[in-house]
Amino acid sequence: GCDDTVSMLALRGLQNTLRSDPGIDTLEQCCYDTCGQCNPPDHSFCNNQAVCEAPQGDQGGCSGTWLKCSAVPEPPTPAPVPPMPVPAKVEQCCYDTCGQCNPP
Repeated sequence: GCDDTVSMLALRGLQNTLRSDPGIDTLEQCCYDTCGQCNPPDHSFCNNQAVCEAPQGDQGGCSGTWLKCSAVPEPPTPAPVPPMPVPAKVEQCCYDTCGQCNPP
């Protein structure tokens, strides 16, 4: 497994480097299922397609997928806001307006 803290720190440093070079818009890197779930491109071991896609175990690979991803990841999609609950309608005896009612 990877230490996410180290990977994220390395990626943050890499992103700062890439932002200073606007000519770089994609990276090839070892990912797990999708872009955004990747080792940094300069990872000490999973840094080429052959090692990335080789099975773990005796092969010594990373069991990943070599993908071309955006150099600057998209911001995370915010979680949807749950809808406000609709109050249940209650029939009550009221005096002139709602709010001035006997309990149901």
